[in-house]
Amino acid sequence: MKYRHLRAGLLTSSALIACVAGGGAAFAQNAQAPAAAEAPAQEVVVTGSRIPRAGFDTLQPAETISAETVNDRGFTNIGDALNELPAFGGTQNIGEQTGTQAGEKFVDLYSLGSQRTLVLVDGRRFVSGYAQTTLGTFGGAPAGQEVDLNTIPVGLIDHVEVVSVGGAPVYGADAIAGTVNIILKKNYQGAQVEADYGISRLGDGQSYIGRGLIGTNFADDRGNVTVSVEYTQQDGLTDANRPRWLPYDTQQPSNACAALGYGACLVNPATVASLSANGVPSLTAGLANSGSPSYPSAIHNAAGQPVAFDANGNLVPFNFGVQNNGGVFAAGGDGLGLANENQLLPPSTRVLFDTISHYDITPHVTAYLETEYSHLDASQTAQSFYSSALFASQAGDGPIPFSINNPYLTAADRAILAATGQTNFFLSKSNLDLGNQGIENEVDTYRIVPGVKGDFSIFGRKINFDASFNYGRSQSNTSGTTLNLANFENAINVVAGPGGAAECAVTATPPPLPAGFSKQPPSVANCAPLDIFGANGPSAAAKSFVEATYHNVAINTERDVQLNLNGSPFDIWAGPVQVAAGFEYRQEAGSYSPDAFLQDGLEIGGTTASPVSGSYDSTEFYLEGTIPILSPKFNFPWAYAAEFDGSIREIDNSFAGTSDVFTIGLKYSPIKDIQFRGNITHSVRAPSIEELFLPTAFVQSFAQDPCDPNYINGVTADRAANCAKAFAALGTSLTGFKSNVVNASVLGQTSGSQQLQNEVANSWTAGFVFRPHWVPHLSVALDWVNIHLKDPITSLSLTQVLDACYDTPSYPNNFCSLFTRNSAGQITNYSLPLENLGAELFSGAQLQSTYGIDVGKIPYIEMIGLKPGEQYGNLSFDFNAFFLNEQNEQILGVTTKLRGDIGYSKWKLNGGARYRLGKFMVYLNGRWISAADSNVELQRTSQQLFGVGGYWVWNTAVSYDVTQKITAEITVNNLFNQGPPKNADLLGGNLALATYDYFGQAFVFKLKAKF
Repeated sequence: MKYRHLRAGLLTSSALIACVAGGGAAFAQNAQAPAAAEAPAQEVVVTGSRIPRAGFDTLQPAETISAETVNDRGFTNIGDALNELPAFGGTQNIGEQTGTQAGEKFVDLYSLGSQRTLVLVDGRRFVSGYAQTTLGTFGGAPAGQEVDLNTIPVGLIDHVEVVSVGGAPVYGADAIAGTVNIILKKNYQGAQVEADYGISRLGDGQSYIGRGLIGTNFADDRGNVTVSVEYTQQDGLTDANRPRWLPYDTQQPSNACAALGYGACLVNPATVASLSANGVPSLTAGLANSGSPSYPSAIHNAAGQPVAFDANGNLVPFNFGVQNNGGVFAAGGDGLGLANENQLLPPSTRVLFDTISHYDITPHVTAYLETEYSHLDASQTAQSFYSSALFASQAGDGPIPFSINNPYLTAADRAILAATGQTNFFLSKSNLDLGNQGIENEVDTYRIVPGVKGDFSIFGRKINFDASFNYGRSQSNTSGTTLNLANFENAINVVAGPGGAAECAVTATPPPLPAGFSKQPPSVANCAPLDIFGANGPSAAAKSFVEATYHNVAINTERDVQLNLNGSPFDIWAGPVQVAAGFEYRQEAGSYSPDAFLQDGLEIGGTTASPVSGSYDSTEFYLEGTIPILSPKFNFPWAYAAEFDGSIREIDNSFAGTSDVFTIGLKYSPIKDIQFRGNITHSVRAPSIEELFLPTAFVQSFAQDPCDPNYINGVTADRAANCAKAFAALGTSLTGFKSNVVNASVLGQTSGSQQLQNEVANSWTAGFVFRPHWVPHLSVALDWVNIHLKDPITSLSLTQVLDACYDTPSYPNNFCSLFTRNSAGQITNYSLPLENLGAELFSGAQLQSTYGIDVGKIPYIEMIGLKPGEQYGNLSFDFNAFFLNEQNEQILGVTTKLRGDIGYSKWKLNGGARYRLGKFMVYLNGRWISAADSNVELQRTSQQLFGVGGYWVWNTAVSYDVTQKITAEITVNNLFNQGPPKNADLLGGNLALATYDYFGQAFVFKLKAKF
């Protein structure tokens, strides 16, 4: 299976960026509600370390998301909550043009790629939900080891910890950007049920959620069993459900636009002029709308008007709209609009079942068991099967040749066609009457973690231990409808049979039997004639004959054995030295099995899908230590406390070899109220199964063709000259050339490599945490994060390959051999192999602050008539900010700057306030994203519309305890129905869809009961 697509916006990046700014998220040193007295700090193991310590005190920048915040925002999965933290970019697959991960959710810290954010559950790895595949997709590197966050039950989450960069020595590979650790509820006692209903203000996008949580102790409280059940149903949306915010428009070059001083101007509404759902005939196999205004390739009626088929198969006047120099899209007219064919939100259903249990075998030994099962059903619509010159390089996708004697033509139609003087014509069509390229995705995920933990003493020193085995399996069953190429070609080749009835030509005159066959194959013997003139022509028999259903299965498995030890072997002058050490053996395996139909290349387009399978294992040892240097007991001036932290891990990967990762850091407090912290980290990411073993696979791509008139000038001195040389060698003129790949995807190939090496990152952070004793419950943390990623595993984009070919004095070079142009100069094929290539540079600052106070303790409260010290409820506040200083990609000696593009805004802010008084609670959250451009590296005159302004959105929730056991809550997301910035989707494409709210104002009604 593959996907052929048209688009209206200019492609600026292959990354997807999701909504950034969070509600209710707080940094690691989270302020709690004021209490009557301070409780002693409990030792906990925090994310990024295996050493227990007092409080959530981390070396690296850290944030937390509480279960309360997730509840108040009405999130259906924890991924949506993480994607609202300012430091996260997004990988939400709304608006994507591929559906192999439909209904799944991944996260992307610092927009470095979801494969570079390590996701853990209770400090342990979780099997990847990213399906291995060779199906045709839209470029970029294939799957890493990403965890599908839709498999984690929201009702079982206690909180989520996010730690930047420093997790590699403790957890191993993949924590390039950082680590997300989802902490589940333990020792739960009681029962809780919850029902949620969500709906947009337009009455669509409905969601239904049912949750149940039950837990009990047993054996005199030595054991506990907790069971969680969760059901979620989410209705889907297409772009057509949001016509005001998602008009189908584009920017294209034209003579009128050039007169205004721009390279491209707004085309609205945008239509594909040469296509319609009913069919557009032409005299040639080219585009019927070429040669405006006379349209010499089009079929004209006696009045000189271009004609096309209507829904009933009759030729009627057809308006090509206002043409431009782009060739594909026109403004208005009767051409094809694509809003109905683009998925905004996939419909999905999820069922989750989890258990967490433990039993204290002795006071010092505890056995535990965690189990997880999730089932996902999701679907994603896609664009239809096209018959067009735009896709003529793909078998069966070009304009269809017909005889004017086709029996499905009316006499009137035949007369119009005969008047052209030709006996044949070509038909371009969006074959909506034959379905679309959508998929159904069914995923089952299993996980079981048995283990034993406890403590023992050596020479009077307590040693904690934890040994576990982690097995996970994710199986994705994907199916969809496509067209059988041989059947389709036979079905459209129709002649008049006995009595004038239509029949297949192969029925009237059967071809010779294929070698080794004793009878005709089904493509001949079962042929049913297909009428594709209009929208209502295909018979049920013909549709059944040409349509085919494909199936494929992708399986990921993970086996992980861990042994972790920690304790304090001795004390020094400033206190106990803490040490942790451990061993881990992990095996990752994956496979992809397409059915015989896909493997044999029987679908329209003629591409094949090959099986993928492979595995690797990793043997790892680590050592971590903290050494106190200064202690408060010394009473030194400006030397309240200091601590050295260090960790190292040796990783022996069966393919990538041996590597050492490490973190060294220091925490220093001149006084009790402030702590300075910093670290240096060296980390790696190992190649994934698909990156290692992917055979030749098909990908679809658009490109900013350097030889297109919109991109040929003003970049390098060599570009225009080299394009002229290339076209001269083809024997065609560059004058008047319009590149189809700018607006219509082209099929190419990619492949994996077992020679890939680890990605390597050198990172550092520096910052401080401020908790003034004179303002109780106030915490402020500010950190700078710097990441230099070397040799990322990637495939060059088609645009990068084209630029590398033409933007150099050494033309032609090796990059020119990676793509093919036909005699007209159009891109028809390309190859984008996976490589360790280039670098990515990131730096930025993140701020987190929390504060809580009893209203009765607010200073000078008597000035508004309230009595100090009385109970007027509690107020809590949180504020998060992120400043992007640098986000660059370096490939082939060229640096691409992303900072300031849509999806990479310089500033992202969010803040929340919660007021609670007895049974009543109200919560308000605001998020802001700064202005952004389509592409900061383009000249301002390159396009008429260039950027968008800042963006605010507000959310609120109100809850009330109806009884001691029943709570009702209503959440209003996007309180003022703030639409996305105008033209954001046009300028940012999928980046805009993931950055701004296109769902609109939505309501979540929640009822919760505890027993």
